[in-house]
Amino acid sequence: MTAGIAASGARAAYFYALENADGTLPVNPAFKPIRLTQNGLQEQANDIQSNELVPDRHRRAARRGATSVSGDIVGELSFGTFDDLIEAAFCGTWVNNVLKTGAVRRGFAILKRNLDINVDTIYRGCQINTLKFACPLQEKITVTFSVVGKSEESYTVPGSATFAQPTTTDYMTTFDGSLAIDTADLNSATDLNITLANNIEAKYSLMNRPAYAMKIGMIDVTGDLSAYIEDDSLKQRYRNEVDTEMAVTMTDKATAGNSYVLTLPRQRFTSAQDSFNGDDLGIQQLNIRSLYDTTSTTELQIQRVAYVPPAPPQGG
Repeated sequence: MTAGIAASGARAAYFYALENADGTLPVNPAFKPIRLTQNGLQEQANDIQSNELVPDRHRRAARRGATSVSGDIVGELSFGTFDDLIEAAFCGTWVNNVLKTGAVRRGFAILKRNLDINVDTIYRGCQINTLKFACPLQEKITVTFSVVGKSEESYTVPGSATFAQPTTTDYMTTFDGSLAIDTADLNSATDLNITLANNIEAKYSLMNRPAYAMKIGMIDVTGDLSAYIEDDSLKQRYRNEVDTEMAVTMTDKATAGNSYVLTLPRQRFTSAQDSFNGDDLGIQQLNIRSLYDTTSTTELQIQRVAYVPPAPPQGG
């Protein structure tokens, strides 16, 4: 310990590396940086207390129980920064810059480096349980990765490890981009959240403290939309259980920018409520559930579109 020096969030760096099929890291781990604004990843442990009754009433033993890792990693959405983690959350594979939900599981280790006190901590067996895209009014677009894992350990970075440089792309905001319902622009929206859940849960076995395995469940794609009330078209879609395509284009510039296009090919509004605050404009709030679409073979798709500058004119 060094007197007067304590760990600061300003000097913490976070990285991830893909694990081997057996849950170990490669001999030469290739760490990639995580650009984040918040890290809530922690080991959780049960407290096992003795129930022995003694006449002096004093407890004499306590044991640490089963352990698991969980927490949220929050970042500002920027192009190319989270593509690996988004791929892991979708359980799919990027093909021609398009990613759909699937059943491909990827485990990785997350490394936390407290550089001011020279302490490295690694979280093993991590998977993305849920992924949330949040598009608030007049703000940055954020992504939240809810992680579940097996264990937290002290770590010594091997000399053969490599560390990639972070991306430098700008964050995306809700000032740019678009939101469309069945290809028609919806310009009255005030808030949008879309969540992909994999329903991953730790499972345990005898004689082991860390999780034995991570069970994966069915895919759930849900969300909520708020918008000014221009007519009753959205509520009619809710009342009639109409399958609707929703497409959200998120971009880092108004023109000549990089974009992600998030598509829910067959979503339904599962509830619809109106609210009024005094003489202010009314807001309709709708909950969303996206279902599997046989044409696009997914309930959620994301496409990455990189800006390609035009070729310079050729001299005559």
